[in-house]
Amino acid sequence: MTTNTGAPSASIERMRELPPVTARQCETLFAAIQVHDDIHLDATLPETMHLDYGPDQFARSFALARQLWDTGVHRHALIRLAIKLTLGRRLSEADMNEFKDIRARFKQLRFASMIFDETHHYSPALHQFTKTMGHLQDALKNGRALGVAARAVMLRVLLTRVAYRRMKRGLDRFRPSSRAQFRAYVNGELGVIRDFLAKSGVTGKEFHEVRKIASRMMAIYDSMNTLYPSAYHRQITLFISTINGMMGGMHDGMIERRLSGAQDYHAETFPLPPEIGARLRRLEQSLADACHPGLAAA
Repeated sequence: MTTNTGAPSASIERMRELPPVTARQCETLFAAIQVHDDIHLDATLPETMHLDYGPDQFARSFALARQLWDTGVHRHALIRLAIKLTLGRRLSEADMNEFKDIRARFKQLRFASMIFDETHHYSPALHQFTKTMGHLQDALKNGRALGVAARAVMLRVLLTRVAYRRMKRGLDRFRPSSRAQFRAYVNGELGVIRDFLAKSGVTGKEFHEVRKIASRMMAIYDSMNTLYPSAYHRQITLFISTINGMMGGMHDGMIERRLSGAQDYHAETFPLPPEIGARLRRLEQSLADACHPGLAAA
């Protein structure tokens, strides 16, 4: 893997000079996304982690997510699904698989737009789109007819030509992060994990926020392992996938209890399972050392 050394954010012209994303790389990334919450109890992190990535890597990682989205998301297919749901019709198994496939591509692009852009913020229109699809999927999974209808109507509004074009224009404003900006972003995520691990009890909402950080970390290393495959990147993906899977399974149960009224998602606290806490702590420590290599060496 090659890296830039101290280069500023790449220009649009420089982004065009980078190697193009291939169809095979899109297929590889999508296959990785399908298993990014598989649990591997024997997975470990490398003895030493690094964050030696620069603007070229960030630009290519965003381009990969963008192409995965461009080639696999079709507005009219989503409109068809949204109309079915607003009319109170059930989705077939094929429809549900298509919806999940599209949502997965939206999620990867949303992660990429935050992680690899110099602002490290979600593109607002893309975030609204992806969040609406997530709420719709939760309502479908839990059989909430009113919730399904309301979210389907909202999705249909977002699929109007004007709203859809606005979202795509936001994506075109991408500018890759610098090395320093990326390290600062990762360090900020680690601060949230540290605060979370210091608590004796956490709420469902707090748990979900940290689970989203694990998912974003997964998106980083899925992208890097696709574009720059190595045993190092693969090892990290297996470890974070385990965290993602453990937390995802727990969170699904929380959502069910929240919707049934059995759990106060925002106020009720519970102890973090030690098998999750230990892995989060290991990830936080390893990435903290990578953010501050001089301090780790000392």
